[in-house]
Amino acid sequence: MYTRKRSESSRTRARIYSLSLGTALALFAFGVPTLAESSPPAATEGCPGTTSLIATFAFDSGSWTSSGADSVVVSGDSMLAHWWSATAITGLVITAGSVTHNYVSDPLETAGTIAASDVKDADGGALSKIGFCSGGGSVPNPSSGSKISVGVTKTAQCATPGTGGNVTVSGLITIVRHSPPGDQPSVGIRVRVARDTVYAGASIVSQTSVGALVGAVMQPSDASLAVPYSVTFAPGSSMGFSNQIQVMVEEAATGLDRHKYYNARADFRICAVPTQSVSPVPTQSVSPGTGSPTPSPTPKVPASHSPEQSVQAGRGTPAGVPNTATGAPADGPWVPFSALVFLASLVALFVLNVRARRA
Repeated sequence: MYTRKRSESSRTRARIYSLSLGTALALFAFGVPTLAESSPPAATEGCPGTTSLIATFAFDSGSWTSSGADSVVVSGDSMLAHWWSATAITGLVITAGSVTHNYVSDPLETAGTIAASDVKDADGGALSKIGFCSGGGSVPNPSSGSKISVGVTKTAQCATPGTGGNVTVSGLITIVRHSPPGDQPSVGIRVRVARDTVYAGASIVSQTSVGALVGAVMQPSDASLAVPYSVTFAPGSSMGFSNQIQVMVEEAATGLDRHKYYNARADFRICAVPTQSVSPVPTQSVSPGTGSPTPSPTPKVPASHSPEQSVQAGRGTPAGVPNTATGAPADGPWVPFSALVFLASLVALFVLNVRARRA
């Protein structure tokens, strides 16, 4: 009888031991992937090179807001944001969708536009944060070791008045290939973004995409690419303007993106209206013995044109700059819980073994 009870007790202890060990191993197995998933994400990119962050804006409740930024202004929405700065901007830190990249401005700029589609890796994600970087000097090496580096120039003729009070400015945009450093062979370069903006002071009066440039490819043997452009817009009361082109490029074969805004500007004015010349009217002679001469008609001289108006550079009141530190999401307390369950299982096994021996 004693032997039978001892055998049943041993089998019971074995079942309990197996169950407890299985439970502990299962919890540990589920805990390992939880640890991998809850590890903090890779650090996002900050300001490029030796530049420093001077302002950060976040899109919140339908508008761009900041705290403490007194030199930068941002407007627009989460798909297209416009910015102005009293300080030359060397680089931008842009968050769209779930990715954050820094972008260099070549050359430095005091105004520009950022589209959510500029961040190619965002896959259509909206803009949520923009950081502005300054200092560190100008871009010393335009190519920066890249085979897909270019330079951009722009010309603009005077704007010709047209119908409906509109004017048309035209000119030429030229993209020049930078020779890759070392013995690297040239590659095909595709223009991904070509955004044309007309400013009257600090106000945007026109913004279009240069269709002849978007998607254009510079073959490896091409040293440059020149495309004419023409933009029609309503000038309002302004007479002087600045025309800006923003270009982004990628490698044609692989789609490798170049995190750089290439900028060029050309200033222009509305074409002067030619002044009408007045032909002199001959004076009639008076013959003797005749009556009073018929008076010569007085020529009508056209009224002089009003003087050209200067451009009023009205800048909005900048918003402030918040803390730019991006916090990692908090992890759940899975590790302490798993450890407690595992220790509880071991204690239970110990107690059962002690009782079984006493029995």
